[in-house]
Amino acid sequence: MGELELTVMRCVWSINRRVTVRETLSALPSDKPRAYTIVMTVMDHLHAKAWLSRSRDGRAYRYAATSTYAEYTATRGVRRRGWSG
Repeated sequence: MGELELTVMRCVWSINRRVTVRETLSALPSDKPRAYTIVMTVMDHLHAKAWLSRSRDGRAYRYAATSTYAEYTATRGVRRRGWSG
């Protein structure tokens, strides 16, 4: 997972409910301003990688994490050590 993907996931995990791209964008750290379309693309990629689920809400999508941060860090540690578990 890339740096921006992880930043977006941390926002989704911290909000802890289904969120729109706009809600996620508002929750991102303000150290680097980001365009709506960038966050939308990142969230679409995270959905394609199965890190996020999504459902329609009118014209927008609502996204939710498919795993917890603890599960992510556990998986990351396994991958680092080279285990295929």
